[in-house]
Amino acid sequence: MARSDTSPRDPSEQPSRRSFSTSANSPPEATPAPRSESGLPTSRDSTPRPFVSRQSTPQPSTSRDPTSNIYADIFAPELSADTIFLDMAADVGPSVTIEAPVMMPPDATASASTPSTPGPAGSSNNAVEAADGSSGASAIEHVSDTPHGFSSDDHDRATVDALQKALSVELRGTAVFGDERFAHGLVSQTRLADMPADPVIIAFLKKCRLYNSRTRRWRGLPENSHDELGLYAPLLLIINAILKHFQRRDRVAIDTHGKTLPHSHRVYDTALKSSPDISLLGCGPAFSTKRNVQEVEADPQYVHMAAPIEVKREAVKNWTSHRYQLAVYARECLVQQPNRTLVLAALLTEMHLLLFQFDRVGAMFSRWVDIHHDALLFVKIILALSTADEGMLGFDTRIRWEGSIRYFKPHVADPLAYVIHNPLKPFRRHTIRGRGTTCWILEDPEGVGKLLLKLSWRTRDREPEWRFLKTIKDENDKREKRRKDGQGTGEENEPIPGIGSIVTYDEGVSLSSLRFNIALIPYLAPEQELSDRLYCSSLQRYYGPALEQAPSTLQSLRAFRDIIAGQYELYKLGIVHRDVSTRNMVYNPDINARPGQRGFLIDFDMAKRMERQSSMAAKDLRTGTRAFQSIKVLEGLGTQDYLDDLESSFWAYTWIACTSRSPGVFHPGIPESMINWGSDKLQDAVASKKVYLNEPQLYLYEARGMGRQVVRMLLELAFFFRETSIHRMRALQSQKMSDAYREMMEYASLGLPTQQSTSSASEQFNPEAQEHFSKVLAIVDGAIARQETDIAGGIAHIPIDPDRPAPTYVVTLQPGDDGPKDPIVPQREEAAQSDSQEGRSTQYESSSGSSNKRARRSESPSERQQLRRSQRKKMKRTLGQ
Repeated sequence: MARSDTSPRDPSEQPSRRSFSTSANSPPEATPAPRSESGLPTSRDSTPRPFVSRQSTPQPSTSRDPTSNIYADIFAPELSADTIFLDMAADVGPSVTIEAPVMMPPDATASASTPSTPGPAGSSNNAVEAADGSSGASAIEHVSDTPHGFSSDDHDRATVDALQKALSVELRGTAVFGDERFAHGLVSQTRLADMPADPVIIAFLKKCRLYNSRTRRWRGLPENSHDELGLYAPLLLIINAILKHFQRRDRVAIDTHGKTLPHSHRVYDTALKSSPDISLLGCGPAFSTKRNVQEVEADPQYVHMAAPIEVKREAVKNWTSHRYQLAVYARECLVQQPNRTLVLAALLTEMHLLLFQFDRVGAMFSRWVDIHHDALLFVKIILALSTADEGMLGFDTRIRWEGSIRYFKPHVADPLAYVIHNPLKPFRRHTIRGRGTTCWILEDPEGVGKLLLKLSWRTRDREPEWRFLKTIKDENDKREKRRKDGQGTGEENEPIPGIGSIVTYDEGVSLSSLRFNIALIPYLAPEQELSDRLYCSSLQRYYGPALEQAPSTLQSLRAFRDIIAGQYELYKLGIVHRDVSTRNMVYNPDINARPGQRGFLIDFDMAKRMERQSSMAAKDLRTGTRAFQSIKVLEGLGTQDYLDDLESSFWAYTWIACTSRSPGVFHPGIPESMINWGSDKLQDAVASKKVYLNEPQLYLYEARGMGRQVVRMLLELAFFFRETSIHRMRALQSQKMSDAYREMMEYASLGLPTQQSTSSASEQFNPEAQEHFSKVLAIVDGAIARQETDIAGGIAHIPIDPDRPAPTYVVTLQPGDDGPKDPIVPQREEAAQSDSQEGRSTQYESSSGSSNKRARRSESPSERQQLRRSQRKKMKRTLGQ
């Protein structure tokens, strides 16, 4: 595939230090551990979204598909201002800034091997150079600690070049040099049952007409090619000869450099396409329903990709920019093969091969392998990339196709199997690095209902989700026992409302074991160590679609009420959720569901116990989905507590109300005033949210699609959080300044620094927790009662008030732009008149690095207070008080 070759210098520019071969002097082969139930090797160590653009162009509102992307925001929390894509990767590892020049690994070949020449003149030697040859400098210069990493999740509709740049940021600082152990571990016979012995491969090389054993060269491959296109045919001939001789009947390599393989965006929208030079394809129960390579070869797709191979000329090869081309293909394999845990790939020239493994930690690469002089290892690598063992290719073999039905078998030897509902549309993130959460809806074989299968990679230092869910389940069991024993019949014995529980949980293989226990130390940052991850699976009850899809205001409010009540129960159990967002709040579609079972808060991957908060404060200060984080969390004041969860719930429901044309129906974009909610510039996110607290009349314009009772509820909640949250923030800011001053004085007097206080707001405001929850629940209960009264009285729901102007909705914002493009500006003659009535302009200002605020008139403080009082009176009359 033709691309720019401007790039940093190549690994082979360094002089060779040692031969990379299978001689007796080579390092011993890594011995992998036994298999887990998932078909992946187990560890050998026994020691213990929001979204800015839902559509690319202005379109009529559409009903929300209850089966689409329901749990998308399980996948994690974060947003970048440059792209305004609000669903960023979580748990991405330690912060790394790459500024040093590239230090490449030594060439793998013997001294006789000719080092490759650098790229064209003027090529950059920066490790973060963009794939198109331009500087990789960006507004985002760091890959932050969990969960603030930049990700490629929402770049599906962009160009391949834009996606490649996003991946260069997502994977920055994660490249681990696997030296000889990577390749030798991959091809080990103890790992692969179908790997031939060395004498068998040597005999093949002696008989193969494509290999000259005397000169130790593959025939048909020039020593210095001047045409990349001329390399495809001879390389394909060699690879397929190896596959044919060793009877890899379910694998085939084809030339796809001139073909376009469609990408999948969310529910398999295929607007973006890419073209690996050589695609090593396969078929089998882990891949798809196709059962022969002829079908696969006729219609190449990423769903059938065993390993992508990128071809480059020796003169221009380099591992830095070309690995991001491979990363585009690897990412799409993980997207279209959601039962896959890692992707192997190769960079191939007429002289050398460089092996890659892309997984949830990042990327690992080998030493350059001389495909001519070390033909034995080269053949082994091709056989490893085409192994018939789907588990060794990185598939979770518990998820398999049988005919046209996809099953999940918790244990391979167990006959119990769950039918996967909607098997082509799981809920998953479109990234390489991070938790890689994937969710499937299963049919319960006992007919009780649907279950949710959740697969994810958690870091070792995080408490697993199942422990929080087990705490909740244990509490429910205690309440049920007290109820059966007749020890009270009140609410204290009712099941915890609004919070789900776990059915089964399993913790499996670690990524370090899948990397042959090679240290997770980035090649360019040896002082850092990436976080290891464990593959986890859990079965939970499937509670319903995302709350934003609720088809009526009453259902939405009732579900929201249960979620708030559930948070109060979490607080009493000492648990802080820390990632309340639009997609972590779901509703029960059963209109007859009883209170406590109408809405649920899900996804406890980011949860913490209160007693652990202070020890984790420095690391997890701003955990959560950026657009819904509380102002206190954005300001970095103290540790997260129940009030932060409550405030996140308020912001999430505000988002739902302001982005809905009517219940369950999207606007084509989001209000312009909400863009900076997810800004990576914290001061902009804070300022944008303070506007909503200080100027609640915004709700009259932007939240009316959900009806007047929702508008009134949000106004009352805004007043509550303005008084509560801002007040405590001032106290914490004062304390922070006092702590800093005290530390300075102690340092000056003693010459020794002291540890800064990390006391949290939860410690200071615990006695008021019941009062806070009671107030919020009373506000929501009031909205529910009034909505029920409206329904009983036959008051029609009017989504849009024609007497007030609609806000500006931003449909798309391109990466790097200074402002929104293609806004939908409703043309209403009433706008000027309404603006005059409200005393404020409804136009918003949007610029890079500044919050979107309403234009203000120059008024004296007393005039401004009088205006606000009159506005409150008008709002009360409007809301029917």
